[in-house]
Amino acid sequence: MCERLGSSAGRQAAFGAALLFAAFAMLSLGSGSASAAKPCWELVMDDWADNASIDRPFSVACLQQALDRAPEDIRAYSDIEDQIRQALRDTVVRRPQSSTGNPEGPIEQALSVDTNDARSIPIPLLVLAACASALIIAGGAGMAVRRFRR
Repeated sequence: MCERLGSSAGRQAAFGAALLFAAFAMLSLGSGSASAAKPCWELVMDDWADNASIDRPFSVACLQQALDRAPEDIRAYSDIEDQIRQALRDTVVRRPQSSTGNPEGPIEQALSVDTNDARSIPIPLLVLAACASALIIAGGAGMAVRRFRR
């Protein structure tokens, strides 16, 4: 790079490197939700697996898919078929959601993310990553401001 950071080109290079590092840090933390890739019938199975009942509302299509795709051993040794049929009856009484089985609004989607699934990212880890990235960005910005004031 440059021999001294006191020169104008050196300051610009340091500022550019700090911005590039901050942008890379933010992009690396901005990965999508792990449960977004799951089909809705798996969400029904996950809901049933946590306490042997279907507590959350699902669309009729999702419940039908879960009923069709339930593993044979689970059908034989549990009451999953009865639970899904009961959820189907309850869904007819309630206001149905979207045809994909996902909640309709962004707040409902955020609240319906299952953090107990093995494929999901733990919330404390997300909070820690956000704090770390904020500190890195603040440190880079402070360094850049100090360099420009000289």
